[in-house]
Amino acid sequence: MSKGESGRAGAGWPPPGVRGVLDALSDAVVAADLSATICYANPAAARLLGWDPGELDGQPATSLVPAEIGGWLEDGFEAFAHSEVHDLVGRPLAVSMVRRDGREVGTEMVLSPIDADGDRVVVAVMRSRSDERVQRWSDLTRELLDILTATGADDSPFDRLLSTLGRRLRWDVTTLWGLTPDGTPVCLHVWTRSPTTGRTFVAEKQKDPSHGSEGMPRWVFEHGEPLWVPDLADEERFLTDPARADGLRSACAFPIHYHDACIGVVKMLSTGRRQQDPEVVDLMGAVSGHVGELLHALEQATEREQLVADLREARRSQEFLLRASRVLSEASDYRQTVGRLAEVAVPVLGDICLIDIRNEQGTMERMVARHADPALQSLVDQLRLRYAPDPEGSHPSVTVMRTGRSSWAPEMSDEFVARTSRDEQHLALVRELEFTSYMTVPLKAGGGVLGTVTLVSAGSGRRFSEKDLVGAEELAMQVASVLERARLHDREQQISHTLQRSLLPNRLPELEGWSLAARYLPTAEGVEVGGDWYDVIPLDRRTAALVVGDVEGHDMEAASVMGQLRHASWLVVSEERAPGPVLDRLNRFLLASGGAAGVERIATVLVAIVDLVSTEMAVASAGHLPPLMVGPDRAEYLGLRPGPPLGVPEARYRQQSVELADRILLMFTDGLVERSGEPLDTGLERLREITETAGLAPVALADHLLASIFEDGPSTDDVALLAARRSAS
Repeated sequence: MSKGESGRAGAGWPPPGVRGVLDALSDAVVAADLSATICYANPAAARLLGWDPGELDGQPATSLVPAEIGGWLEDGFEAFAHSEVHDLVGRPLAVSMVRRDGREVGTEMVLSPIDADGDRVVVAVMRSRSDERVQRWSDLTRELLDILTATGADDSPFDRLLSTLGRRLRWDVTTLWGLTPDGTPVCLHVWTRSPTTGRTFVAEKQKDPSHGSEGMPRWVFEHGEPLWVPDLADEERFLTDPARADGLRSACAFPIHYHDACIGVVKMLSTGRRQQDPEVVDLMGAVSGHVGELLHALEQATEREQLVADLREARRSQEFLLRASRVLSEASDYRQTVGRLAEVAVPVLGDICLIDIRNEQGTMERMVARHADPALQSLVDQLRLRYAPDPEGSHPSVTVMRTGRSSWAPEMSDEFVARTSRDEQHLALVRELEFTSYMTVPLKAGGGVLGTVTLVSAGSGRRFSEKDLVGAEELAMQVASVLERARLHDREQQISHTLQRSLLPNRLPELEGWSLAARYLPTAEGVEVGGDWYDVIPLDRRTAALVVGDVEGHDMEAASVMGQLRHASWLVVSEERAPGPVLDRLNRFLLASGGAAGVERIATVLVAIVDLVSTEMAVASAGHLPPLMVGPDRAEYLGLRPGPPLGVPEARYRQQSVELADRILLMFTDGLVERSGEPLDTGLERLREITETAGLAPVALADHLLASIFEDGPSTDDVALLAARRSAS
């Protein structure tokens, strides 16, 4: 952005946390302010339109569209952004865009108006039009993954899923149904295209979530198959009174599968009459299992993350005094950073330190209340637990949060103390603590106020002066940037952990007569997202595919490519059932999808197709490390000749047959054996020796390997491993 653009409306969009996610997307994203000037374009947009990264910022949006509509944009864009754009939100539009060299490129575009800090921007998400079936499946799957990484982590993942399906597939109302313990279908979530769409339908579901359950949801749960009704008036058994009142005319419902079980139903309705669309049916069928897996994984991840957060908070509380000698910048996370601020503030700047932070919901939360005298800490704890500032009251923290200006007084009058207390017990507590003088300073970062720090003289007889206030403001200025970075780091870490969990199977399928074990160990460095994965794909009662792979890089793009490859492998393996042709098709798929999205990544993949009865298997490798065959007395690597990694044009892959017998097949990614400054052969031999002496079944062997190999420290790279053996008869 040029210097002259900094005051332009929309110039501050997107905020840094959102920008990082948008920059990583393979879809083109362009935002324009009310003057039809481009205020943001991600790298994918620059590639699509033939510009260098960053050059589109500040350009007129008219330069990207054909001349016949360029003048209209200049004359009526502000009116369009405030009114007409709402009629187009969520509708895929076929639009020709003009590249820098003057050539036109056909795109599919979705528009969204966004209000940011009082200004409005119009955001266009674009991609080149493509009719390839596998590419469409990949696009929809990738968008579902992108939705899971959205910064609005407060939103229900089900809401984001229904919104994505409704807008992408052009339905007016989408609903998600589940089952109660007694087997009754109930509506879990409803999404509508606009607040005026489906009002009666939504109100009925809020009143009675089971209303209408005996119609299409019950049918799909019982049959496990999709159901399409072009005109509900012709099928009275599926037409409810609220749907009739809202003019909802067509409907379709699809099962959501997880491990061969129907765990939910997505029902979509439209005000227009829609004949059955085979492509929509195919798309929903293709993503059904993946959606079920993602939703199940995200539900589990949410519960686990909450438990981990609670445990971390308890641990921080126990270790608080032990870390008192460390400086503020050494804090490891957001909440600890806030606690460190209180550590350095008392007793140097005051007797009591109260820290109030604007939380993710936009409300005020008292995160810290600390007294310099440990004997009085129990009284101050009540200020945190029971007497956080009243957002409608006159507490200094509320005023400073709103104005961004410090507030202080050398003396706190009885009238002031009474006015800022919430009740008589609060007033008595303040008097018992002997509040005398105070100063409240804002924590400013990113153009806003994150929270406030209130320092109180209580019992020491100290009276704050302007010099004290300057010292408190200097401390707040130094801390605010650290605090903002810590909060962004926590958010990015939460997003990356959620994505990592959602991309891998929550549990392995059961293969009759076989014992399986899989482990995934993410790198301990930063918040990077890896591209390692494993999969077990049952093909029929006698055959299954075992897959381990690793996409180059540690970022959102690598994770997105990994998700595409993993989901594409399910389709390809089920059709080919031979590892060599499977890798041939996956290579063509990666080259095609990467070229269309402007993403160039390579990936190593190892595929084994196993006869579950005879234990004979065919194995092929795309640049991947060979599997380890672990017998009762000996472990040896399969002498497999690998082909090139996926992503190399005109590559060919050979397969090799071998009988597993009573041995364990161990497939793994390079993070298990590679060490900085050490030859790869050394790591492979170390793994072979540890495995050979273990003499364990797959589950115990997997745990033993991770404990032994990383006993001196965590892994510096992601690790995925998969172990399989026919159970002893």
